[in-house]
Amino acid sequence: MRDYGSPSYWDERYAVEDGSNFDWYCDFGTLKAYLMPYIMFDAENEILIAGCGNSRLGADLYDVGFHNLTCIDRSAVVISQMGDRYADKEEMEFSVMDARAMELPDACFDVIIDKALFDFQ
Repeated sequence: MRDYGSPSYWDERYAVEDGSNFDWYCDFGTLKAYLMPYIMFDAENEILIAGCGNSRLGADLYDVGFHNLTCIDRSAVVISQMGDRYADKEEMEFSVMDARAMELPDACFDVIIDKALFDFQ
């Protein structure tokens, strides 16, 4: 049985999937119609994507004009891969961090997106 709550499970999975993208539930094309009305009012929004995994969501948001993006995941493997993959998106930050114990100042984000993180905790 898969242990989705184990960091080692995710490190191993991302090491095998190196170079690929995966979106739980739906991709940005589907999510866009539901998400954009809530964040479209300000392209300067500070956005946190918690449990980013290897989803293209951050890159897709960047491509439509949201550049103040912080993507966190507790897998160092996937954060390294994503940092390399999207190095051209200079304002997009990737950090190894557990969403249950974030090392970020309080109230520093305008929008927090969690597509599937807490399903696996």
